Amino acid sequence: MQRKTWIEPYLYVAPLVLLLGFVFGYPLLRNFEFSFKMVRGIDGPWIGLRNYQLILTQDVFWEAVLHNLQLLLAIPAMVAISLFVSVLLYDRIAGWRLYRIIVFIPFVLAIPIIAVVMKRMFQFNGPVNEVLRWLSLDFLALDWIGSSDVALWTVMILIIWREVGPRHHPVPRSPAGARRIADRGGQDRRRQLVAKAVAHHPAADARRD
Repeated sequence: MQRKTWIEPYLYVAPLVLLLGFVFGYPLLRNFEFSFKMVRGIDGPWIGLRNYQLILTQDVFWEAVLHNLQLLLAIPAMVAISLFVSVLLYDRIAGWRLYRIIVFIPFVLAIPIIAVVMKRMFQFNGPVNEVLRWLSLDFLALDWIGSSDVALWTVMILIIWREVGPRHHPVPRSPAGARRIADRGGQDRRRQLVAKAVAHHPAADARRD
């Protein structure tokens, strides 16, 4: 039996790495180069750090930075809601199949479809506000999309609903694993489920990488 050398696995993945480097890496390098030029068409004269100086003095830039920092609040919210829903689905409370469908819907639909549906739902005279008015909660019937005060939070709700999905609710991967978890007490099962959810969350994966 021929013994494999240490370099052989790298040779297998080298073509894909080179392709990804060309598709993603080359545009990034070109954009970085263009940031030091006054680009007109496909090239332009070198101007150093003037583009950076210009953008750092723009209020719009710092407003965009603030909005992105606010959207980061969605991460702890996603983690907390994911763990809560994981426990509910694992304990199979009344109506758990309906909850599972609601959580899974965003992964069935494409992102553009979700955006169109949510836009119609959160319009000033859309279904969300109509329900609020029917419940005599007119003061909560806001312009969710058109108002600068709440539009960002509406987007955050959409992000959380989109990302709180089945991949955040790990289940035993084998019948033996399921039996081992089932043999434990309820509190032990929940602790193990929480540990698995945190370990499989994208934020934890990013830290490991």
